[in-house]
Amino acid sequence: MKTKKSNNIRLTILTVVYVFGTARRKISGNTDHTTTSSKKSTWNIQRKTHIIAGSIDRNAFCYGLHLVESKRDNYLAYNPRTSALGRYQFLPRYFRDDIVRVTGATSHQDFLTTPEYQEIYMDHHIRTTLIPGLKKLKKTHKNTSYSDVELLSLVHFLWARGAGDFLTNKQMNANQKVGNVSAERYLEIVNRGVREYG
Repeated sequence: MKTKKSNNIRLTILTVVYVFGTARRKISGNTDHTTTSSKKSTWNIQRKTHIIAGSIDRNAFCYGLHLVESKRDNYLAYNPRTSALGRYQFLPRYFRDDIVRVTGATSHQDFLTTPEYQEIYMDHHIRTTLIPGLKKLKKTHKNTSYSDVELLSLVHFLWARGAGDFLTNKQMNANQKVGNVSAERYLEIVNRGVREYG
């Protein structure tokens, strides 16, 4: 009788431990999931660090770029004057069809509220627009004193043709502005961001 009672007590204890452990794992699992989801709305969503254009840290460059485009990790940035969207301020009138094709975003709002889409499209933009623009500028302006980071930034800011015009007539275009920032000021902020990231 004593042995049976001891076994029952032992079984009860084991049951309580099992139930408590299972509940704790479930709670921990939910907490981890929430943490992961919240991280997806921060800078951690960006792609794995890799080198672009031979020697540039992609994430450092993008960090510098967003400081001037959207100010401090603001994926929700929207410019009502130009309709530019997101962290890197893409203009829907130029990029809309491409954004849909590359990311699967179903609307401007979908793109604006999904950091993953913005980072995926930025990778595409780097490959298809910024790096080709950089190569073109280095061919046509071989003696430029601007760094590759600055040339990439100019292509994003002014497009390749505008960046070429800026380099050709630097003195004339030193104070050229898009919105409320000059090209020189734009580069200054990008460079500061690259240094901060490092």
